[in-house]
This record gives sequence, structure tokens and C-alpha cells, in this order.
Amino acid sequence: MTTRFFKYGLPVIALFAATSTAQADAVDITLATNVSGQLEVKLRPSANFDGVVSSLVFTVAWDASTDAHLGAVQQAGATSKFLPVNRSGEEVANAGQRYQTFTGYGLVTLKSLSARWVAGQEYTIATIPVTGVAEFSLASNSWTATNNTDFYVALGGLDETGEIYGLATGLLTGEAGAGG
Repeated sequence: MTTRFFKYGLPVIALFAATSTAQADAVDITLATNVSGQLEVKLRPSANFDGVVSSLVFTVAWDASTDAHLGAVQQAGATSKFLPVNRSGEEVANAGQRYQTFTGYGLVTLKSLSARWVAGQEYTIATIPVTGVAEFSLASNSWTATNNTDFYVALGGLDETGEIYGLATGLLTGEAGAGG
């Protein structure tokens, strides 16, 4: 019993201790289109934070009748080290919508990478290339609730899920939508 505690318990306690002074209260999420027609997923903390982003789940939705699909996640700089984000399963079509869920799990503090989130600022945590043309949004509906893929974020192991803001990109995104 003691051996298990030292093998598993101490790293977990150390992880929480490293983040206990850096809580962010809530983290909001949005989806935007960049000038290249790619989707950018952005997080906005409500307080300063330099601890561990323990986990992140979000789902992108678009009209299933389009020819649009999402490419591989791209991440810049330290973001890929403190919160690697990947697809969680394949695209799923349901009730006229197509869904792609993404997850990220962090084990490294922002502080250890000389990074810090400042309250109220947006941070791009992933860029997702698009093929085809569609209007994309972050989903929070009966399908995401049933499939446990609603937006969720934990900081230092604590639920800090905020709001989805800017529900749709408002633009046709992808190859044909990139220029106008």
C-alpha cells in the first residue's frame, strides 16, 4: 500500500501543488477563421494562469451535406508541449450535422515553459485546416451531451469550464472560402 502511494500518489500531489496558486476561475472557448481559411480554436481565461491545463474537450460541427472535412491539428510553439490537442475518433454524421471531437491532456505547467495566460486575453491553442466549404461552429447540443463531448476544460485537475462565445465562424471556410 505504501509503495503504491509513493509510486502514484506523490506525482499527483506534486502536480496539484504546482498549480494550486494559479487558478483561472473559468476558461471560455471560441472558434475563428484565419486569413488562410483555417479554423483557430482560442481559449480565454478569466484570471491569470501558469499551471497545468489538465484536460480539454471540444467538438466542431458543420452541415453534413457539404463536402467539407477537417485536417490534422496544428499547434505552434509551447502550446503543443503544455496541451497537445488531437482528434478523438472519426467525424460523425448525425441529424444533418457532421461532428468532430478534439481532446487535449496536459502534464506540463505553462510556467515550466516560461509561458503564462493573462486574464481576458485569447490564446490560440490549435489551428485546424479545412478542405471543402462550410460554416463551422463549436457544438453544445443534445448530440454532444449524449456523447460526452460538450466543451470541458480542467486546470490543475479542477473544472474551469466557461462559455462558448462566437458560436459560428460566420464565414464559409475552406479552399473556396479563404479568399472571400
